[in-house]
Amino acid sequence: MSDEIDEKDYELAFQIITYAGDAQSSAIESVLASEEYDFEKAQKLIDDANKSYLKCHDIQTNMFTNEANGKKTNVNIILVHAQDHLTMANIRIQEAKNLLKLYKKIQKLENK
Repeated sequence: MSDEIDEKDYELAFQIITYAGDAQSSAIESVLASEEYDFEKAQKLIDDANKSYLKCHDIQTNMFTNEANGKKTNVNIILVHAQDHLTMANIRIQEAKNLLKLYKKIQKLENK
């Protein structure tokens, strides 16, 4: 394999890590906003997290498509690490959505 292919594979992995990290950060900030009952901000941050997540998911989907078409991707430790970040971003976004719902219920109960 040529160095150019390896470099491109690393670049794609780092793009996934970057977008997934952005998604995780926005999801964590969303939880903090939910705790403060700032639900509008929390929802905006979830939307931002989803946008970042979709960017890394698109990269992954392209990698799958390329693989299916016979263009192999080098699997390296950075790519494995990127996949971990992608999974964690998904989990954090779901957690932020669930906590937003929960904090809305808590505020509603407190206001009764």
